[in-house]
Amino acid sequence: MKLPHEYGSISVIDVVDEVEDAVELKMEEQCLGEALAAILVNFDGEDMDGYMESVNALEGLGSNTYTPAKLSLDLENRATPPAKPSIIKPPQLELKPLLPHLRYKFLGSNDTLPVIVLSLLNDVQVNQLLEVLKEDRKSIGWTIADISGIPVGICEHKIQLESQTKPSVEHQRRLNSSMQEVVKKEIIKWLDTRVVYPIVDSSWVSPVQCVPKKGGMTVIENEKNELIPTRIVTGWRDFLEVFMDDFSVVGDSFEHCLNNLRQVLKRCEETNLLLNWEKCHFMVDEGIVLGHKISKHGIEVDRAKIEIISKLPPPTSVKGVRSFLGHAGFYRRFIKDFSKIANPMCKVLEKDAMFVFDENSLKAFEELKQRLTTTPIIVMSDWSLPFELMCDANGVSIGEMLGKRDNKVLHPVYYASKTLNGEEMNYMVTEQELLAIVYAFEKFRAYLLGSKVVVYTDHAALRYLMAKKDAKPRLIRWHFFSPWYADISNYLVSDLIPDGLESYQRKKFLRDCRQYYWEEPYLFRVCADNIIRRCVPE
Repeated sequence: MKLPHEYGSISVIDVVDEVEDAVELKMEEQCLGEALAAILVNFDGEDMDGYMESVNALEGLGSNTYTPAKLSLDLENRATPPAKPSIIKPPQLELKPLLPHLRYKFLGSNDTLPVIVLSLLNDVQVNQLLEVLKEDRKSIGWTIADISGIPVGICEHKIQLESQTKPSVEHQRRLNSSMQEVVKKEIIKWLDTRVVYPIVDSSWVSPVQCVPKKGGMTVIENEKNELIPTRIVTGWRDFLEVFMDDFSVVGDSFEHCLNNLRQVLKRCEETNLLLNWEKCHFMVDEGIVLGHKISKHGIEVDRAKIEIISKLPPPTSVKGVRSFLGHAGFYRRFIKDFSKIANPMCKVLEKDAMFVFDENSLKAFEELKQRLTTTPIIVMSDWSLPFELMCDANGVSIGEMLGKRDNKVLHPVYYASKTLNGEEMNYMVTEQELLAIVYAFEKFRAYLLGSKVVVYTDHAALRYLMAKKDAKPRLIRWHFFSPWYADISNYLVSDLIPDGLESYQRKKFLRDCRQYYWEEPYLFRVCADNIIRRCVPE
């Protein structure tokens, strides 16, 4: 794609290959003098008049004109003066209504520098919390002027370009007048706080992606929207949970949590990390984390999202069906037999299928909404208790439920289901039941490794299927898939790798073995919470 250097009322974009482009450029350099001489000699006034008529006709075509969007930033005659740090001049903020279990407290005089705390705290606890927050209030930001930047010595990012990489200039996409004002204000804020600085002669230009966020800020979106893996020091892992740019500080008691919070705030202040005051909820016993409600009782769905989904009308297009299943599928771990219920709606999404939202699809739509409003509370995993795995197949899909039994009461931990494909639907009932168990072991591998597991199934023929010597190769492969602990034990004792593994399976097997060690006669594993547990087969 070759773009002109100067933009007027008319510009043309020529799509050519790189080779043709280079040849054209070379020919233009060689023939420039001859072509200019030919034009001057053969100049005709009538041709010039015809050329001007063509130009005037083209100027009236709006589809053929292209003017890149330009934002004029008048930094001198701005509407508002540059913001100052909150410690120097506390800003006047709009306090939004809070949930009943939250309330505002202030770190500054005259009800300035607000923070959000739990409303159930007594006066002594509130004073202790405010004392810690005032001590490290530089780690909390109320305006963009509070951002001081991360020193290069702590974090520096360099982009390594491939050889023979050509610079790319992407022009700003069209913005309406309202969004243009938003972009102007944000850029002026960034310039004032030196988050960005202007570059006049850059050979790389990327357009601004305007993405409205929950907090009202407009940010630039990542090109591929990739998740960035985060690692933290082992010492902080006891009370700090991190996912991308969100983290939670926990504690067994108020004093323990307050001490942990003090350490995190001091660390943020040392590294110039700034916390958004509106997104910080201090000393709460429940909250929304990654779209789920986390409390001492367990994990629940976000009722605000469920209320929106429950009010959706029946979809009238394939796009609407796909959108609803995407929103409902986010909470599929809370819904028993999700694949079985959603199967009529999934058939609408099949390739070359006509869109017919019949009575079965409508029934599935309403049942999914009803299940979402009555989802159970997923309890936290108690690693001292054995896991119980319940599997079943119904000819259309397979379903599994992972749970923990406490005081003879089974508490669900995770629901999983899978729709059978054309080949799997032709399996015998016994094979489908075994497939459900194999799928469950692979799905819940992170939970089951290093833990005692009890499997429940309503198909007694599986006991005899394991003992058959002339079973199908598929069943033999599934049979050897389940006892993973035996393969790992044999490898740790005698360096014996299981037969029949492909190259990628061998690499995965050797990588998993690093988390285990053998102490006769038991196999032990270092789990994700750094606790060593003994592997006990059932």
